[in-house]
Amino acid sequence: MDNNRKNGMTRRDFLATGAVVATAISGFPLVRTSGAESVRPLRVGEAEPVKLPAEIRRMAILGTCLPGCEEMWKQLGGTHFYGNRFGWPDYNKVERLGMKVFVNIRGEHGYPTELEIKRRVEEWKDRPVCGGYWCDQLGHEPDITNPPLHERIRFYKAVRKYDADRQNHPVMEMFDMTEANDFPDNRYPGWANAFSDKTHDLLLFDCYPPLDKSDEEIRQTIKRVAWDSFISKYPHKHQVIPQIAAYGNYRRGSIWVQYNYWKEKLGSPEFDNPYRGVIGICFYKDETVRKNAEMREEIKRVISDVMK
Repeated sequence: MDNNRKNGMTRRDFLATGAVVATAISGFPLVRTSGAESVRPLRVGEAEPVKLPAEIRRMAILGTCLPGCEEMWKQLGGTHFYGNRFGWPDYNKVERLGMKVFVNIRGEHGYPTELEIKRRVEEWKDRPVCGGYWCDQLGHEPDITNPPLHERIRFYKAVRKYDADRQNHPVMEMFDMTEANDFPDNRYPGWANAFSDKTHDLLLFDCYPPLDKSDEEIRQTIKRVAWDSFISKYPHKHQVIPQIAAYGNYRRGSIWVQYNYWKEKLGSPEFDNPYRGVIGICFYKDETVRKNAEMREEIKRVISDVMK
């Protein structure tokens, strides 16, 4: 748990058009289709066509940041940060380093009012550092914290009212891997009751397997806890980004195991989503990443693979 289809092409056809990587005004890489106008008929046994978006966000995000994280993440090739009540980066320093933040919009007395949202959006939307928005009071593990759905929808609509740039300034939420019937002694609402595609443009999700186990045990945990229960069922509209476990029981190779699992799954016909085949990445958490040089080197190589 975090503390703190263009022209109905298949993925194979899309790649055959010679898609190129471009950089948006916002500064993070986007994949653009090359404009193919015809698609051959499906062969027997092929997956149904997936409508691919014209522009796809590639991000390498550091989650739950503490002071001093900025230069370290720059050195590893990172692009974005999100912070919450447990800590956040220095927005000005992040901007000087050429990276971005998900601007946190918090209410002074409860959930943010429309005026508070307006002021915060207008303060940051034209700054180069703005890479999107979120509200940790509403969008931080709502499958656990259970904020009212109408408040999350209201927040999303208000942000989009004052900044309509969904591509470069997406509204982000972050879900845990929790369903009520998995935890009979609590009142977690779970994804079944908390998930809605009307509350975000970008969805981060946790899945923290035991990193000191074998590669196969890590994969099976991710499959059971995250893929089977949630990612294969719920997000069929917006881009999703897995939040990779990077914490104390790390062993060499465990970051790659997690990343390769999600790279394969999010690129497979099993993933019924217009962003099939493109993966961004997030890592949790800053505190342990900074303490382990071997982990940082592995993360750096993973980020390089994500961004190429």
